[in-house]
Parts: sequence; structure tokens; C-alpha cells
Amino acid sequence: MITPSTPSDLIRSYLANGQTEEALKEALALLKDSSVYETIILAAGKFKQLMSDISQSLIGPEEQNVTRNQITSSLLGALSAWDLSQELGKTAEDLKRTEKEHLRQLLKHLKRSYDVHRAQLSLGFWLMSRVKARMKVGSRIDIDDFFFSFYDHFIEEEAQIHREIRAYTGGILYVSNTRALDILQKQSHIYEWGVSIPLIEELENHLLFWKTKFEVTFEEDPKVCLVYTTRKEKMGFPKGVEKHILAYLDGLAAEKKNMERDIDEATLPKGYRSPHEDDLEAPADPLAPRDPQMGWDHPQ
Repeated sequence: MITPSTPSDLIRSYLANGQTEEALKEALALLKDSSVYETIILAAGKFKQLMSDISQSLIGPEEQNVTRNQITSSLLGALSAWDLSQELGKTAEDLKRTEKEHLRQLLKHLKRSYDVHRAQLSLGFWLMSRVKARMKVGSRIDIDDFFFSFYDHFIEEEAQIHREIRAYTGGILYVSNTRALDILQKQSHIYEWGVSIPLIEELENHLLFWKTKFEVTFEEDPKVCLVYTTRKEKMGFPKGVEKHILAYLDGLAAEKKNMERDIDEATLPKGYRSPHEDDLEAPADPLAPRDPQMGWDHPQ
């Protein structure tokens, strides 16, 4: 068994094992003097009410799961904010972090979000093809509409895949996106970056919109497992922003070099984008066994 390396990792391990009460006790002790303590207090109150409602048989299993997911999401968000505050300004060593290091952290979080989102889509489209084949549904359907329409018809294996996709959204994807957003919002260099790095402000707007949509949709409805911006919303990921960040970093390292030189696209971390129906294809054989690592590949 892997021993958690930090107090916040211990709390996350409790949440991962379904030990919400233990996670809350640790969080109340760890974050007592932090700016997120009020969030922990509210989550603890919500958990206490949940236990009371369960003991009196006032709510059913589905509503219990919704409330537990809301409490977990609140705790994860608070932990992410606290971790970042430790990284970005609470010690003398942290204050010495350079602009370059913050931008590299930003790129790391964007790349992680892309990888996770792509894995989610692969699982999601495999699941949709599987269910449509099992239930003999021939019509074309948007992936979000699919999850809402067929959620109550999932067999156990399909429900497990849905929970897996949802866990990616509420875990790694939420943490990476919110940390990227916090880096953009808390750095004094952001105004300079807005002039020097094209699309950086569009990136901040996109991440803020994503976080808001997560809080409004994902936390309130257990059927939602994917959170992304659509074409109609016109707040998509600004394609190419990583290239501009890398060019800016290159300029910091060697100011005498030409800032407009070509950058090999193959070496850049890729940005994620919305799952448009025209970009993605279902697997040829929807009843074939799923790849245990990634599910089905699809063109980006």
C-alpha cells in the first residue's frame, strides 16, 4: 500500500476509499487556519445532515449518492486551492519561483487535462456504441443526450464505466483545470503575459467558463460525467496557446533569438478541445471487448 506523502494526499486517499467522515476530520484539523476552512465547515455540516437523513430513512440511495458526490467535490476543490496556495506563495522559497516555472506548470496541467479528456471520450463513445447495439438503437445521438436518455438503462458493467468517466472529471480533470486557472489568476505577470502571449486571456476565460459549468452541471446531476465547452457556447479551448507559451519561454531563455521562428509542432504538448460529432467515430465493432487501458481510439 502506498503511504500518502502529504496531509492533503491522506485526505484524498480517504475520499478515494469512501471514508468521507475520516476525510472531513483530517480536513478540519489540517485547514483550520486556511482560507478554505469555511468550505470544509459547510461540507461537514452537509455530511452530518446526510447521516441524519439516512438514519431516519428520509432520502433514497440516488439522492444519497448525489449528496456524497457534492461533498467530495467540495473537499477536492478546497484541497486543490489549499495545495496551490502552498505552492504559490506561503513560504519564502515559493515566493522565489520564477515566471518561467509558473508557465511550465501551466503547460503541465494543460497537457494532463488533454490526456484525461481524450481517455474519457474514448470510454464514452465505446459505452454509447455498446448500449446502442445492445438496445438496438439505430438513430444518431449526441453523447450528452445519450447519457441523459440511457442512464437508467445501464447494466452493471455499463454503469461502472459511467462512474469511471465521471471520476476522471471530478478528480484529475477538475484538479488540473482549476490549478491552471489559479496560476493564471494569481500571477502578477498575467497582464504582461496578455500582451506578450497571444490567446493567454482567452485561455483564462475558457478555464473559468469550464469551472463554472462543472459547478452548475456536474455537481448537481449524477448523470453528467463529461464537462466540456460546445461550439454554440463559443468559449472553447484556444487552440495553439501552448505554442505561444513555448515561444515566450524560448524568448526568456534566449532573448537574442528570433521570436517568430518556426516551432516543430510534433514536439509540443497538445491542447484538448470539445468532442465534436464530426471529429469522432464509434468503434467498428461495438460488441467487441474493451481495451482495459484506454478503450477505443478515435481521431482527434
